[in-house]
Amino acid sequence: MRDAVRPSAALVLRVWSESPGRAGFRARVTAARDLTGTDGTLLVTADPDDVLATVRDWLDDFLDLSDASG
Repeated sequence: MRDAVRPSAALVLRVWSESPGRAGFRARVTAARDLTGTDGTLLVTADPDDVLATVRDWLDDFLDLSDASG
């Protein structure tokens, strides 16, 4: 009997500064909630709170998917 397929996902977070201080903050988030498909999301922002919310949403979605498959 084969092992059950377990969900997997990936998130890439890139941050950089275009100028000194918080005003120069930039981020790009690329995420795939299911590595078996081609879905992905992209966020480009200058707001650290947007990054945190996106990562939290992505992680919550993954955990929901893991619960549903387990």
